[in-house]
Amino acid sequence: MITTEILQQGKGFLYALLLGLILGAVYDFLRIPGRRFRLLTPLLDLVFGLLLFLGNFLLFLYVGQGSYRIYFLVASAVGFLLWMRLMRRFSLLIFGYFWKAIALVLSFPLKILYKIIEKMKIFLKKLFSNRKKSVTI
Repeated sequence: MITTEILQQGKGFLYALLLGLILGAVYDFLRIPGRRFRLLTPLLDLVFGLLLFLGNFLLFLYVGQGSYRIYFLVASAVGFLLWMRLMRRFSLLIFGYFWKAIALVLSFPLKILYKIIEKMKIFLKKLFSNRKKSVTI
């Protein structure tokens, strides 16, 4: 007969495994902008480290009822490795398209602003070049 303690430990193990899978997805999600903008890499690593700490802390606090269980860390590491082994290629492809879409959306207003500035430069250049020719001293 399975006791509630064993069922609770199994449930905690599965939650920790799920946490590891989620952390693997977050790692891949944050990895793509870090590759493109090298200066962001330390900041994104810090964000991932904080999420790793917070996730495990909340797992210990709520699922482990405040007690430190080493199998939570093992299960979360196994979940992370499973993500890296099974889902990494697919996730990098999907997250890559996501970040490209974000860059496209953010670059659109900047392109419009750049075109407006270029037209203003041409207009002002023509305006002041005509003034120079018509003014006599």
